[in-house]
Amino acid sequence: MKISLVVSLVALVLISACGLQYTPTETREDLSQKRKNAVSQYIRDSYKDSSVVYQSLVFAPSTLIKPYHHRLLDSLYEIKFENEQSGRFDKDLEEKINNQKNVIANSKEKIAYIEHHVYSIQTQGTSNVYYADVNFGTSDTVTGFTITQSYEFPSDLLRIFKSYITRESILYPNYGPTEEENEFYTFFDEEMSRRPSYEQNEFLTHMLNTFLIARTIRSLETKKILEQFAVIQVENRKYDPLLDVIHSVNGVWENDELLKYEVSFTTPKGTFMAEFNPYFEPISVKGAAASN
Repeated sequence: MKISLVVSLVALVLISACGLQYTPTETREDLSQKRKNAVSQYIRDSYKDSSVVYQSLVFAPSTLIKPYHHRLLDSLYEIKFENEQSGRFDKDLEEKINNQKNVIANSKEKIAYIEHHVYSIQTQGTSNVYYADVNFGTSDTVTGFTITQSYEFPSDLLRIFKSYITRESILYPNYGPTEEENEFYTFFDEEMSRRPSYEQNEFLTHMLNTFLIARTIRSLETKKILEQFAVIQVENRKYDPLLDVIHSVNGVWENDELLKYEVSFTTPKGTFMAEFNPYFEPISVKGAAASN
């Protein structure tokens, strides 16, 4: 071990003495990071003449696109691996592999990559969030850019949105989610997927507000979340136990299906009955204003 280390050091000294510079081979991670940097720079350049602010939110794992002949070579190597596991050597298979390598070397088909990026463009008080698929060839030059989804919501919801797409804890940022929080995420995700596309932006905004309320009060308890939403409907502020009284919170069921919630409460403006659907969206608010 010591001899190998000495030989390596001597080799590096000789290379330096000859004026040569050692350049380490780029890893897959290095190349992936180069593509991600290129994506961010591409977006910044597209907005360079405006005053909007670009913010990178997350990159999903890259997609590798292999042409037919590359996939065929992979399948041959899979067979070779299986043979090696059982101690077999196939001369014909080796010849096929070499032939396929030559086909790829002379082919114009090249491996390509897609980077999946979610980012925000912020204007005055608004976050415009985009999901983009960005195409690359074998270099770090963008060859295609496609927006697959976009949403718009108030900027103060951007932080909780990032927690949502990265599956961070709802209640405690910078931590992973609990099983209860994952179920809460899934509950809203499934409803989001059922909503028609023209309703999804509004539902997403409501969902983020729900998550933000839960984070503020450090609770996913239905009653506590409904207390907040009920007072917001009337007072446009959060629930204050010194000012507001919650008389009852009840679920209305039909067989095993939850239809809605009913919340009876009093604020300085009067006593009210508010109805919400199972996702805490308001249905109606009824009541009499307090007399002076």
